[in-house]
Amino acid sequence: MTTRRRFVAAVLALVVAVGLASGCDEQAKQRVLLISLDGFRWDYRDRFDTPSLDALAGAGVAARRMQPGFPSKTFPNHFTLVTGLVPDHHGIVSNTMRDPAIPGVTFSMSNRDAVVDPRWWQAEPIWTTLEKAGRPTAPFLWPGSEAPIGGVMPRHWMRYQQNLTDEERTALVTGLLEKPEAEWPDFMTLYWHHIDSVTHRHGPDSPEARAAVESVDTAVGVLIARIRALDTRGSWNVIVVSDHGMSQQSPDRVIYLEDYIDLDAVDVIDSSPNLGVFPKTQAVDDVYARLKGKHAHLQVYRPSEIPARLQYGTNPRVPPIFVMADDGWGVHARRRSGWSPGSGGAHGYDNVLESMQALFVAAGPSLKRGVRIEQMRSVDVYELICRILDVEPRPNDGDPSVARRFLR
Repeated sequence: MTTRRRFVAAVLALVVAVGLASGCDEQAKQRVLLISLDGFRWDYRDRFDTPSLDALAGAGVAARRMQPGFPSKTFPNHFTLVTGLVPDHHGIVSNTMRDPAIPGVTFSMSNRDAVVDPRWWQAEPIWTTLEKAGRPTAPFLWPGSEAPIGGVMPRHWMRYQQNLTDEERTALVTGLLEKPEAEWPDFMTLYWHHIDSVTHRHGPDSPEARAAVESVDTAVGVLIARIRALDTRGSWNVIVVSDHGMSQQSPDRVIYLEDYIDLDAVDVIDSSPNLGVFPKTQAVDDVYARLKGKHAHLQVYRPSEIPARLQYGTNPRVPPIFVMADDGWGVHARRRSGWSPGSGGAHGYDNVLESMQALFVAAGPSLKRGVRIEQMRSVDVYELICRILDVEPRPNDGDPSVARRFLR
């Protein structure tokens, strides 16, 4: 970190710590800003310079680790954070999936028609609950926010744009807070993809990972400082999370399905480290038998066989054959000419692994100061948001006691 950046970071950290730890007008309506830093592994705060996040934790509450839902991928866990449901229960069972009730369509993050189709979004996120109660929301850049879930759209939303600058992301939030307080939304979200993108390419232990983490930390500090300047009465509680961690890959740890099955007889969807196999011209049992136990670092399951602790396998969208590589291993459908797996990072692995654990820090007028817990789960964030906003939670998989430990 350069001397100038250290100075800027120190100033931002002071603003964050003093601003969010200060008292508030007891009449101020409590609101929540939920920020996701995609791919921010739990230990980055220890390994890299993150003064803004450290100040946020110091002014409020934090978990040393947050366990994601399984699979530890982006869309499933973002929807878990706003519903309190594990992916198997809310229905976004992976970044890429099929549904027997929606034939001929494969859902993927890049399939715009599917992303905005409410049939894929079966659970009610917090913004839909609030909008039904006449309370405006602004879930910017969040999975599910572009679809009319339950026939309801958020008051403020936008089509996902990957290439927004830090300033443009910040302006999405501050632009609304520059309006009269009576027009503020009760709930907002914001998202940074940068850490995930960089560590997919270069790995979680790379110099590039450090640079990405420290850059995003500065951007978060700038945003919180601006919120503090606009929120003079103390309305906003800021929760910063990630959806999953990241595991180091190696070109020496790769499994190819074509070594065991005829790929012309199946459809393979999703991406390493877990794939869905859909037999086309062979029986499920035959394809399963050709894969099961054939590689020491590849786990192969029918849905009913997936370990119960993963809370996965009951949803009809879970593929008939689910394969998952062990931590640090990759699994791919076939070798491709001119391409070989690199030594970057990947996620999606077993959610108990240390490499998959995520970030949680938060501060604001509704939250205690200096509370630390060792472990929580991403399903617990929803209950906390509901309690801050005085909303009755929908049925969920979270633990209400976590919210009680954090709240004033």
